[in-house]
Amino acid sequence: MTSEKKGVSVTAESPLIQSNPKVLKHTQPKKTSHTDNRSRIWTFVLYPDSAKKEWQDDLVTNQWICSPLHDKDKNPDGSKKKSHWHVYLSFPGKKSFSQVSELTKKIGGTIPQPVANSIGMIRYFLHLDNPEKVQYDKKGLISHGLDVNKYLGMDKDYEDTMCEIEDYIDSKKITEYNELVRVSRRLKDEFPDWHRCITTHTIHFSKYVSSYRYSSKTDISKLIKNIDK
Repeated sequence: MTSEKKGVSVTAESPLIQSNPKVLKHTQPKKTSHTDNRSRIWTFVLYPDSAKKEWQDDLVTNQWICSPLHDKDKNPDGSKKKSHWHVYLSFPGKKSFSQVSELTKKIGGTIPQPVANSIGMIRYFLHLDNPEKVQYDKKGLISHGLDVNKYLGMDKDYEDTMCEIEDYIDSKKITEYNELVRVSRRLKDEFPDWHRCITTHTIHFSKYVSSYRYSSKTDISKLIKNIDK
């Protein structure tokens, strides 16, 4: 299913929150009027044919990261998506939706959304955790005031870490993603990179642990108790 409105492009493969198909997985769901709905980190989409010519000049006082041009994305039916950029915008203090939307409107951007997971969002700019999608080159990232390596990490380090986690899943026959996350929190002193790796590769590890769902389950309570000893 694909839905494209001005400012919003959503597909079944996009990192979505199922309960609200308009909200990206790495963004925050809308909050009630009784909560603080401001955020320091926002994201929006920019289309070349509607973007202000010198749009980067309007963001010079802020920190931001722009994805490579997504010009090879396809819809589930095989049709080509409209070329676009994803932009990650960081402010020194919290900004309201109206404040940020005023800025994105000025440069021809789409409706902004607050970001809940910065690492996951920047990795999505390259589709690193979505092997079914076109993989974009890190060299295409443009940043202003931010170090992209802070969010991406080293590919080799991540590969080795993922293999370690997969071996652990195999040996313990962990069958649920939440169990894996709970264990990684308790192993943070021994394996400090595990929790970050697991929570930024949600799709991969969710599918991996589900392969054990119909085999004998691990006694997760006993496992955690042994770790805590």
